[in-house]
Amino acid sequence: MTGVYDSARVAAAYVFDRPPVHELILRRAGLDRRARRALDIGCGAGLSTAALTPYADHVTGLEPVKTMLAHS
Repeated sequence: MTGVYDSARVAAAYVFDRPPVHELILRRAGLDRRARRALDIGCGAGLSTAALTPYADHVTGLEPVKTMLAHS
């Protein structure tokens, strides 16, 4: 099974053209304390995973598409 992000060109475009919204979303979530763990499923190049680091002691990102991992 192939997906849209299996293309190296599409994966690179996603990484470099995605607006930096992750930290803004997490700030607006209004978390009242730091989490022990955070899991980012389908983390792509890890942009949202990195944005989770101020909010959790241990952050894990899972990405099944190799072309996306090439940009992490």
